Amino acid sequence: KPIIYRSKNSESRFVTSSLTKLTITNLAPMLKSGTVTATTLVEECLKQIELHDAELNAFITVTAETARQDARLADKEISSGRYRGPLHGIPISIKDLFDVQGVPTTAASRVRAGHVAQTDAPVVAKLREAGATLIGKSNLHEFAFGTTGEDSAFGLTRNPHDRDRSPGGSS
Repeated sequence: KPIIYRSKNSESRFVTSSLTKLTITNLAPMLKSGTVTATTLVEECLKQIELHDAELNAFITVTAETARQDARLADKEISSGRYRGPLHGIPISIKDLFDVQGVPTTAASRVRAGHVAQTDAPVVAKLREAGATLIGKSNLHEFAFGTTGEDSAFGLTRNPHDRDRSPGGSS
């Protein structure tokens, strides 16, 4: 059943799938048991990004096709008994400060335009080893030199619950 959120200081409404509001603690056993699939989670997350990111500006890059491929692989591994742990099949975003092989890393700055990572940052490699599904790279304060997320070459990131409040240094 969809959940509808209303911003305190805006007429905006955010409709979200119940699945996208669950925690990893809730989702991990569901993935392990086959009650939900990684593919379903990725599609629900991509749907939310499509519905709301034009207003929120939370993502600099969305890696939809790679996320779908990784989710299908996670589903195949989990269903064949090769469950890696609680992050296996969980869609995640990573701050656009960290390299993801084959994906631009801008650090929210035009200075880094054209930089495409050759390898994964160690944290990304560890997340992948754990089976996490990278869905995209989130916006942030340029070079992470701030706490508001307001100074990004890609524009201000909005707080989904209250447009008058900062979402913090990244989304």
